[in-house]
Amino acid sequence: LDFKNEIPEYISSNLRHPLRPYQKEAIGRYLYYKNDEKNRVLPEQILYNMATGSGKTLLMAAIILEKYKQGERNFIFFVNNSNILTKTRDNFLGGIGSSKYLFTDKIVIDNQVVNIREVSDFSDSQKDSINIIFTTIQQLHGDLTEIKENNLSYEQFEDLSVVLLADEAHHLNAGLNDKNENSWTNTIQNIQRSSEKSSLFEFTATIDLENKDIAKKYEKSLI
Repeated sequence: LDFKNEIPEYISSNLRHPLRPYQKEAIGRYLYYKNDEKNRVLPEQILYNMATGSGKTLLMAAIILEKYKQGERNFIFFVNNSNILTKTRDNFLGGIGSSKYLFTDKIVIDNQVVNIREVSDFSDSQKDSINIIFTTIQQLHGDLTEIKENNLSYEQFEDLSVVLLADEAHHLNAGLNDKNENSWTNTIQNIQRSSEKSSLFEFTATIDLENKDIAKKYEKSLI
C-alpha cells in the first residue's frame, strides 16, 4: 500500500508548510487505520514514534485538521514541560504574521472559514471552531482531581467527544502498572472512560518497546 499519495486537500491546503514524504506516510497510515475495523481499537488511541526534529508538531496540525473534518471540535494539547507548551501554543495560535504558525492564514474546510481558539474548559466551545486547551499533564491531572470553578472536570467529558494530543508521551507510561489512582496514566484512562468517543494521539521519540507491558499496550496502535 502507498500511504503517501492520498493526503486530502482539506489537510494539505490548510498547512503553511508542505508535508515531507514520511509525514504524508504517517498521516496516510492513520487514514488507513481509522477505516480498518478489524484492527482499530476504540476509544481511538494512536502512538506516533518519530525521531526528534522530524516535524511532529506539523503532523499534529494535520491530525487536528483531519479530526475537525471528522466532526471533532474539542482538543486538548498536553505535555510534561511548560516550555514546549509555550512553543506549541505559538505553532497553533500564532496567526497571521507569526513565523512559527503552522496553518495557513485562513483555514477553510467544506467552504467554511475555521477559527482556532484557546479555551480554558469546554463550556466556552464554539461549534464551528477548533477549540483547544493547552496544558501540562501535571496541570490536567490537578484540574481533574481537584474540583474548582472554571476547571475542567470529568463530568464535562461525559457529553463531549474530545481529541487528546500528548507530546513527549513516554512520560504517560510512568504509571502503567501503578495501582495508585492518582497516576497520570490513570488520569488519561479516566478521561477516555468518561468520554467514550475520545481519541488520543501520542507523540514521542523515546518509547521503550523493550518493556513488554508498553509493547503490548501499543501493539495495534503504533505508527
